[in-house]
Amino acid sequence: MENLFTIKSLYTFYAEYQLLIILFIMVIFLYPFLISAKTVVLPGISKLIGYKSKKYAEILHKKNLSGRIIKVFFALYLEFWSDLLDQSNLINNVIIKIKDVVITTYVIFAITSLILAIINATADLYNVRELNRKIAIELHTQILRIFVVVSAILAIFSLVIGISISSLFTSLGAAAALLTFVFKDTLLGLIASLQVTFQNIIQVGDWVTLPQYNADGDIQKITITVVVIRNFDNTYTTVPTSAFLTTGVKNWRPMFEMGGRRIKRAISLDMSTVKICTQKELNAIKKLPYMLEFAAENKPLFNQENQTTNLTTFRHYIGQYLKNNKNIHQEGFTFLIRTLDPTPNGIPIEIYVFTKDTKWLNYEEVQASIFEHLLGILPIFKLKAFQAISSSQ
Repeated sequence: MENLFTIKSLYTFYAEYQLLIILFIMVIFLYPFLISAKTVVLPGISKLIGYKSKKYAEILHKKNLSGRIIKVFFALYLEFWSDLLDQSNLINNVIIKIKDVVITTYVIFAITSLILAIINATADLYNVRELNRKIAIELHTQILRIFVVVSAILAIFSLVIGISISSLFTSLGAAAALLTFVFKDTLLGLIASLQVTFQNIIQVGDWVTLPQYNADGDIQKITITVVVIRNFDNTYTTVPTSAFLTTGVKNWRPMFEMGGRRIKRAISLDMSTVKICTQKELNAIKKLPYMLEFAAENKPLFNQENQTTNLTTFRHYIGQYLKNNKNIHQEGFTFLIRTLDPTPNGIPIEIYVFTKDTKWLNYEEVQASIFEHLLGILPIFKLKAFQAISSSQ
Protein backbone atom coordinates (compact mmCIF):
# COMPACT_ATOMS: atom_id res chain seq x y z
CA MET A 1 0.00 0.00 0.00
CA GLU A 2 2.88 2.31 0.82
CA ASN A 3 4.38 1.68 -2.60
CA LEU A 4 1.36 3.32 -4.21
CA PHE A 5 2.32 6.72 -2.76
CA THR A 6 6.02 6.72 -3.53
CA ILE A 7 7.41 9.47 -5.74
CA LYS A 8 8.18 6.99 -8.48
CA SER A 9 4.67 5.52 -8.49
CA LEU A 10 3.08 8.95 -8.47
CA TYR A 11 5.21 10.04 -11.40
CA THR A 12 4.30 6.85 -13.26
CA PHE A 13 0.61 7.44 -12.55
CA TYR A 14 0.87 11.04 -13.71
CA ALA A 15 2.70 10.00 -16.88
CA GLU A 16 0.02 7.44 -17.76
CA TYR A 17 -2.96 9.67 -16.99
CA GLN A 18 -1.41 13.09 -17.65
CA LEU A 19 -4.18 14.28 -20.00
CA LEU A 20 -7.00 13.22 -17.70
CA ILE A 21 -5.32 14.81 -14.69
CA ILE A 22 -4.85 18.13 -16.50
CA LEU A 23 -8.45 18.08 -17.71
CA PHE A 24 -9.67 17.21 -14.22
CA ILE A 25 -7.72 20.07 -12.62
CA MET A 26 -8.91 22.45 -15.35
CA VAL A 27 -12.55 21.58 -14.68
CA ILE A 28 -12.09 21.73 -10.92
CA PHE A 29 -10.59 25.24 -11.01
CA LEU A 30 -12.98 26.56 -13.65
CA TYR A 31 -15.87 27.16 -11.29
CA PRO A 32 -13.84 29.01 -8.59
CA PHE A 33 -12.22 31.08 -11.33
CA LEU A 34 -15.56 32.21 -12.78
CA ILE A 35 -17.00 32.81 -9.32
CA SER A 36 -14.01 35.00 -8.46
CA ALA A 37 -14.51 37.00 -11.65
CA LYS A 38 -18.20 37.48 -10.90
CA THR A 39 -17.72 38.40 -7.24
CA VAL A 40 -14.61 40.59 -7.55
CA VAL A 41 -14.29 42.10 -11.02
CA LEU A 42 -17.91 42.59 -12.10
CA PRO A 43 -19.17 44.15 -8.83
CA GLY A 44 -16.30 46.65 -8.99
CA ILE A 45 -17.22 47.65 -12.53
CA SER A 46 -20.93 47.81 -11.69
CA LYS A 47 -20.25 49.93 -8.60
CA LEU A 48 -18.14 52.38 -10.59
CA ILE A 49 -20.76 52.67 -13.33
CA GLY A 50 -23.63 52.95 -10.87
CA TYR A 51 -21.81 55.71 -9.02
CA LYS A 52 -21.67 57.77 -12.24
CA SER A 53 -25.26 57.32 -13.27
CA LYS A 54 -28.07 54.79 -13.00
CA LYS A 55 -28.75 55.27 -16.72
CA TYR A 56 -25.20 54.13 -17.44
CA ALA A 57 -25.76 50.96 -15.44
CA GLU A 58 -29.04 50.28 -17.25
CA ILE A 59 -27.45 50.72 -20.67
CA LEU A 60 -24.51 48.44 -19.86
CA HIS A 61 -26.86 45.85 -18.40
CA LYS A 62 -28.97 46.03 -21.56
CA LYS A 63 -25.86 45.39 -23.66
CA ASN A 64 -25.03 42.38 -21.43
CA LEU A 65 -21.54 43.71 -20.81
CA SER A 66 -21.12 41.54 -17.72
CA GLY A 67 -21.81 38.33 -19.61
CA ARG A 68 -19.37 39.29 -22.35
CA ILE A 69 -16.65 40.04 -19.81
CA ILE A 70 -17.19 36.59 -18.27
CA LYS A 71 -16.82 35.05 -21.76
CA VAL A 72 -13.50 36.83 -22.17
CA PHE A 73 -12.29 35.53 -18.77
CA PHE A 74 -13.38 32.03 -19.78
CA ALA A 75 -11.59 32.35 -23.12
CA LEU A 76 -8.36 33.46 -21.39
CA TYR A 77 -8.75 30.59 -18.93
CA LEU A 78 -8.96 28.12 -21.80
CA GLU A 79 -5.95 29.73 -23.47
CA PHE A 80 -3.93 29.30 -20.29
CA TRP A 81 -4.75 25.61 -20.00
CA SER A 82 -4.21 25.12 -23.71
CA ASP A 83 -0.47 25.56 -23.24
CA LEU A 84 -0.45 22.91 -20.50
CA LEU A 85 -2.38 20.50 -22.68
CA ASP A 86 0.19 20.92 -25.43
CA GLN A 87 2.82 19.52 -23.08
CA SER A 88 0.88 16.29 -22.71
CA ASN A 89 2.48 13.47 -24.67
CA LEU A 90 -0.88 11.80 -25.13
CA ILE A 91 -2.14 14.36 -27.65
CA ASN A 92 -0.98 14.07 -31.24
CA ASN A 93 -0.27 17.04 -33.47
CA VAL A 94 -3.60 16.86 -35.32
CA ILE A 95 -5.62 17.10 -32.12
CA ILE A 96 -3.37 19.92 -30.87
CA LYS A 97 -3.96 21.82 -34.11
CA ILE A 98 -7.75 21.40 -33.87
CA LYS A 99 -7.68 22.37 -30.19
CA ASP A 100 -5.66 25.50 -30.85
CA VAL A 101 -7.97 26.56 -33.69
CA VAL A 102 -11.12 26.02 -31.61
CA ILE A 103 -9.80 27.78 -28.49
CA THR A 104 -8.21 30.69 -30.35
CA THR A 105 -11.38 31.12 -32.43
CA TYR A 106 -13.40 31.30 -29.24
CA VAL A 107 -10.94 33.81 -27.75
CA ILE A 108 -11.26 36.01 -30.85
CA PHE A 109 -15.04 35.68 -30.79
CA ALA A 110 -15.27 36.57 -27.08
CA ILE A 111 -12.99 39.61 -27.38
CA THR A 112 -14.74 40.79 -30.55
CA SER A 113 -18.13 40.41 -28.88
CA LEU A 114 -16.92 42.46 -25.89
CA ILE A 115 -15.48 45.21 -28.11
CA LEU A 116 -18.71 45.46 -30.11
CA ALA A 117 -20.73 45.68 -26.90
CA ILE A 118 -18.45 48.46 -25.63
CA ILE A 119 -18.84 50.36 -28.93
CA ASN A 120 -22.64 50.05 -28.82
CA ALA A 121 -22.77 51.02 -25.16
CA THR A 122 -20.51 54.01 -25.81
CA ALA A 123 -22.89 55.22 -28.55
CA ASP A 124 -25.88 54.90 -26.20
CA LEU A 125 -24.03 56.67 -23.37
CA TYR A 126 -23.09 59.45 -25.79
CA ASN A 127 -26.75 59.91 -26.77
CA VAL A 128 -27.78 59.99 -23.11
CA ARG A 129 -25.22 62.65 -22.24
CA GLU A 130 -25.99 64.67 -25.41
CA LEU A 131 -22.41 65.98 -25.36
CA ASN A 132 -22.34 67.17 -28.96
CA ARG A 133 -25.27 66.05 -31.02
CA LYS A 134 -23.60 67.33 -34.21
CA ILE A 135 -21.18 64.39 -34.27
CA ALA A 136 -22.44 61.48 -36.39
CA ILE A 137 -21.93 58.90 -33.65
CA GLU A 138 -23.85 56.19 -35.57
CA LEU A 139 -21.51 56.56 -38.53
CA HIS A 140 -18.35 56.31 -36.44
CA THR A 141 -19.63 53.32 -34.50
CA GLN A 142 -20.60 51.57 -37.74
CA ILE A 143 -17.13 52.08 -39.15
CA LEU A 144 -15.57 50.77 -35.93
CA ARG A 145 -17.86 47.73 -35.93
CA ILE A 146 -16.99 46.92 -39.53
CA PHE A 147 -13.27 47.27 -38.79
CA VAL A 148 -13.49 45.05 -35.70
CA VAL A 149 -15.57 42.34 -37.41
CA VAL A 150 -13.39 42.29 -40.54
CA SER A 151 -10.24 42.09 -38.40
CA ALA A 152 -11.71 39.18 -36.42
CA ILE A 153 -12.75 37.32 -39.58
CA LEU A 154 -9.30 37.78 -41.12
CA ALA A 155 -7.64 36.58 -37.93
CA ILE A 156 -9.80 33.43 -37.86
CA PHE A 157 -9.19 32.73 -41.56
CA SER A 158 -5.47 33.22 -41.03
CA LEU A 159 -5.57 30.79 -38.12
CA VAL A 160 -7.59 28.11 -39.93
CA ILE A 161 -5.62 28.30 -43.17
CA GLY A 162 -2.33 28.58 -41.36
CA ILE A 163 -0.91 31.62 -43.14
CA SER A 164 -0.08 35.11 -41.91
CA ILE A 165 -2.55 37.97 -42.32
CA SER A 166 -0.16 39.76 -44.70
CA SER A 167 -0.04 36.68 -46.92
CA LEU A 168 -3.82 36.44 -46.66
CA PHE A 169 -4.15 40.01 -47.94
CA THR A 170 -1.89 39.11 -50.84
CA SER A 171 -4.09 36.12 -51.67
CA LEU A 172 -7.22 38.26 -51.49
CA GLY A 173 -5.70 40.74 -53.92
CA ALA A 174 -6.71 38.55 -56.84
CA ALA A 175 -10.31 38.56 -55.64
CA ALA A 176 -10.35 42.30 -54.90
CA ALA A 177 -12.21 43.14 -58.10
CA LEU A 178 -14.94 40.61 -57.31
CA LEU A 179 -15.25 41.79 -53.70
CA THR A 180 -15.42 45.40 -54.86
CA PHE A 181 -18.26 44.53 -57.25
CA VAL A 182 -20.20 42.55 -54.66
CA PHE A 183 -19.85 45.21 -51.94
CA LYS A 184 -19.95 48.17 -54.31
CA ASP A 185 -22.81 50.00 -52.60
CA THR A 186 -21.31 49.50 -49.15
CA LEU A 187 -17.88 50.71 -50.26
CA LEU A 188 -19.33 53.73 -52.05
CA GLY A 189 -21.43 54.55 -49.00
CA LEU A 190 -18.40 54.17 -46.72
CA ILE A 191 -16.26 56.46 -48.86
CA ALA A 192 -19.07 58.99 -49.22
CA SER A 193 -19.81 59.00 -45.49
CA LEU A 194 -16.15 59.56 -44.68
CA GLN A 195 -15.97 62.43 -47.15
CA VAL A 196 -19.11 64.23 -45.97
CA THR A 197 -18.11 63.98 -42.31
CA PHE A 198 -14.36 64.59 -42.40
CA GLN A 199 -14.76 67.43 -44.90
CA ASN A 200 -17.49 68.80 -42.61
CA ILE A 201 -20.01 68.93 -45.44
CA ILE A 202 -22.88 67.92 -43.15
CA GLN A 203 -23.38 67.35 -39.45
CA VAL A 204 -26.14 65.92 -37.33
CA GLY A 205 -28.59 68.74 -36.66
CA ASP A 206 -27.90 70.63 -39.89
CA TRP A 207 -30.85 72.04 -41.79
CA VAL A 208 -30.51 70.83 -45.37
CA THR A 209 -32.65 71.09 -48.49
CA LEU A 210 -32.55 68.48 -51.26
CA PRO A 211 -35.16 69.29 -53.92
CA GLN A 212 -34.42 66.07 -55.80
CA TYR A 213 -35.58 64.00 -52.82
CA ASN A 214 -38.25 66.45 -51.60
CA ALA A 215 -36.29 66.70 -48.36
CA ASP A 216 -36.27 69.88 -46.30
CA GLY A 217 -35.45 69.56 -42.63
CA ASP A 218 -32.87 68.65 -39.99
CA ILE A 219 -30.41 65.76 -40.24
CA GLN A 220 -31.19 63.21 -37.53
CA LYS A 221 -28.72 60.46 -38.33
CA ILE A 222 -25.72 59.84 -40.60
CA THR A 223 -24.83 56.24 -41.38
CA ILE A 224 -22.65 54.52 -43.96
CA THR A 225 -25.51 53.97 -46.39
CA VAL A 226 -28.13 56.65 -45.68
CA VAL A 227 -28.72 60.01 -44.06
CA VAL A 228 -32.02 60.35 -42.19
CA ILE A 229 -33.67 63.78 -42.50
CA ARG A 230 -36.59 64.89 -40.39
CA ASN A 231 -38.68 67.22 -42.53
CA PHE A 232 -40.50 70.19 -41.05
CA ASP A 233 -43.82 68.40 -41.52
CA ASN A 234 -42.48 65.69 -39.13
CA THR A 235 -42.02 63.14 -41.91
CA TYR A 236 -38.70 61.40 -42.45
CA THR A 237 -36.72 61.12 -45.66
CA THR A 238 -33.82 58.70 -46.09
CA VAL A 239 -31.27 59.90 -48.61
CA PRO A 240 -28.23 57.91 -49.84
CA THR A 241 -25.09 59.28 -48.25
CA SER A 242 -23.45 59.52 -51.67
CA ALA A 243 -26.23 61.95 -52.76
CA PHE A 244 -24.58 64.67 -50.67
CA LEU A 245 -21.60 64.49 -53.03
CA THR A 246 -23.41 64.06 -56.34
CA THR A 247 -26.54 66.23 -56.08
CA GLY A 248 -27.23 69.86 -55.23
CA VAL A 249 -27.63 70.20 -51.48
CA LYS A 250 -28.35 73.44 -49.64
CA ASN A 251 -26.95 73.45 -46.11
CA TRP A 252 -28.22 76.26 -43.91
CA ARG A 253 -25.65 75.76 -41.17
CA PRO A 254 -23.40 78.71 -42.20
CA MET A 255 -26.40 81.00 -41.74
CA PHE A 256 -26.70 79.97 -38.09
CA GLU A 257 -22.94 80.12 -37.55
CA MET A 258 -22.68 83.66 -39.00
CA GLY A 259 -25.70 84.82 -37.02
CA GLY A 260 -27.63 86.45 -39.82
CA ARG A 261 -30.78 85.25 -41.59
CA ARG A 262 -31.78 86.92 -44.81
CA ILE A 263 -34.99 88.78 -45.47
CA LYS A 264 -35.55 89.06 -49.21
CA ARG A 265 -39.09 90.16 -49.86
CA ALA A 266 -40.79 92.84 -51.92
CA ILE A 267 -43.97 94.90 -51.75
CA SER A 268 -45.59 95.47 -55.14
CA LEU A 269 -46.93 99.01 -55.35
CA ASP A 270 -49.69 100.24 -57.61
CA MET A 271 -47.87 102.35 -60.23
CA SER A 272 -50.90 104.60 -60.67
CA THR A 273 -50.34 105.92 -57.12
CA VAL A 274 -46.72 106.99 -57.76
CA LYS A 275 -46.57 110.80 -58.07
CA ILE A 276 -44.57 113.95 -57.38
CA CYS A 277 -44.98 115.09 -53.78
CA THR A 278 -46.23 118.56 -52.89
CA GLN A 279 -44.28 120.65 -50.40
CA LYS A 280 -46.98 120.05 -47.82
CA GLU A 281 -46.65 116.28 -48.26
CA LEU A 282 -42.85 116.49 -48.05
CA ASN A 283 -43.09 118.51 -44.83
CA ALA A 284 -45.40 115.88 -43.35
CA ILE A 285 -43.10 113.02 -44.37
CA LYS A 286 -39.94 114.54 -42.91
CA LYS A 287 -41.66 114.83 -39.54
CA LEU A 288 -42.21 111.07 -39.39
CA PRO A 289 -40.24 109.03 -36.85
CA TYR A 290 -36.76 108.04 -38.11
CA MET A 291 -36.91 110.78 -40.84
CA LEU A 292 -35.99 113.94 -38.91
CA GLU A 293 -32.24 113.39 -38.92
CA PHE A 294 -32.29 112.07 -42.48
CA ALA A 295 -34.26 115.12 -43.69
CA ALA A 296 -31.79 117.48 -42.01
CA GLU A 297 -28.91 115.81 -43.86
CA ASN A 298 -30.78 115.65 -47.19
CA LYS A 299 -32.63 118.98 -47.42
CA PRO A 300 -32.71 119.09 -51.26
CA LEU A 301 -34.66 115.84 -51.29
CA PHE A 302 -37.50 117.53 -49.38
CA ASN A 303 -37.70 120.55 -51.65
CA GLN A 304 -40.64 120.49 -54.04
CA GLU A 305 -38.48 122.04 -56.76
CA ASN A 306 -36.52 118.78 -57.02
CA GLN A 307 -39.75 116.92 -57.87
CA THR A 308 -39.23 114.15 -55.34
CA THR A 309 -41.70 111.29 -55.74
CA ASN A 310 -43.59 109.57 -52.97
CA LEU A 311 -41.90 106.32 -54.06
CA THR A 312 -38.48 107.89 -53.41
CA THR A 313 -39.44 109.14 -49.98
CA PHE A 314 -41.00 105.78 -49.11
CA ARG A 315 -37.81 103.94 -50.15
CA HIS A 316 -35.71 106.21 -47.94
CA TYR A 317 -38.18 105.82 -45.09
CA ILE A 318 -37.81 102.04 -45.28
CA GLY A 319 -34.03 102.44 -45.03
CA GLN A 320 -34.24 104.72 -41.99
CA TYR A 321 -36.85 102.52 -40.32
CA LEU A 322 -34.66 99.41 -40.73
CA LYS A 323 -31.51 101.25 -39.61
CA ASN A 324 -33.28 101.96 -36.34
CA ASN A 325 -34.50 98.38 -35.98
CA LYS A 326 -32.39 96.62 -33.34
CA ASN A 327 -33.22 93.22 -34.86
CA ILE A 328 -31.49 94.00 -38.18
CA HIS A 329 -27.75 93.80 -38.87
CA GLN A 330 -26.39 97.23 -39.82
CA GLU A 331 -22.81 96.17 -40.61
CA GLY A 332 -21.13 93.07 -41.97
CA PHE A 333 -24.21 92.00 -43.93
CA THR A 334 -25.91 93.28 -47.06
CA PHE A 335 -28.31 96.13 -46.32
CA LEU A 336 -30.25 97.07 -49.44
CA ILE A 337 -33.62 98.61 -50.30
CA ARG A 338 -34.23 98.85 -54.04
CA THR A 339 -36.95 99.13 -56.67
CA LEU A 340 -37.16 96.31 -59.19
CA ASP A 341 -38.37 96.30 -62.78
CA PRO A 342 -42.06 97.14 -63.16
CA THR A 343 -44.30 94.17 -63.83
CA PRO A 344 -47.99 93.71 -64.70
CA ASN A 345 -48.45 93.32 -60.95
CA GLY A 346 -47.03 96.73 -60.09
CA ILE A 347 -43.58 98.03 -59.23
CA PRO A 348 -41.83 95.97 -56.55
CA ILE A 349 -39.76 97.62 -53.84
CA GLU A 350 -37.50 94.97 -52.35
CA ILE A 351 -35.99 94.68 -48.92
CA TYR A 352 -32.72 92.74 -48.73
CA VAL A 353 -31.41 92.69 -45.14
CA PHE A 354 -30.38 90.19 -42.46
CA THR A 355 -31.91 89.60 -39.06
CA LYS A 356 -29.74 89.07 -35.99
CA ASP A 357 -31.88 86.20 -34.73
CA THR A 358 -31.68 83.10 -36.91
CA LYS A 359 -34.29 81.06 -35.08
CA TRP A 360 -37.22 80.38 -37.37
CA LEU A 361 -40.04 81.65 -35.14
CA ASN A 362 -38.16 84.80 -34.10
CA TYR A 363 -37.08 85.47 -37.67
CA GLU A 364 -40.65 85.21 -38.94
CA GLU A 365 -41.83 87.54 -36.18
CA VAL A 366 -39.26 90.19 -37.14
CA GLN A 367 -40.07 89.86 -40.82
CA ALA A 368 -43.82 90.03 -40.26
CA SER A 369 -43.56 93.11 -38.03
CA ILE A 370 -41.52 94.95 -40.68
CA PHE A 371 -43.93 94.37 -43.53
CA GLU A 372 -47.02 94.93 -41.41
CA HIS A 373 -45.63 98.32 -40.44
CA LEU A 374 -44.72 99.25 -44.01
CA LEU A 375 -48.12 98.23 -45.39
CA GLY A 376 -49.82 100.22 -42.66
CA ILE A 377 -47.85 103.40 -43.33
CA LEU A 378 -48.35 103.36 -47.12
CA PRO A 379 -51.35 105.78 -47.02
CA ILE A 380 -49.16 108.50 -45.49
CA PHE A 381 -47.07 108.41 -48.66
CA LYS A 382 -50.24 108.33 -50.81
CA LEU A 383 -49.19 104.89 -52.09
CA LYS A 384 -51.18 101.68 -52.45
CA ALA A 385 -50.06 98.09 -52.58
CA PHE A 386 -50.99 96.35 -55.81
CA GLN A 387 -53.87 93.94 -55.49
CA ALA A 388 -55.50 92.14 -58.40
CA ILE A 389 -59.23 92.67 -58.66
CA SER A 390 -61.09 89.38 -58.41
CA SER A 391 -63.66 88.41 -61.03
CA SER A 392 -66.42 88.47 -58.41
CA GLN A 393 -66.04 92.23 -57.88
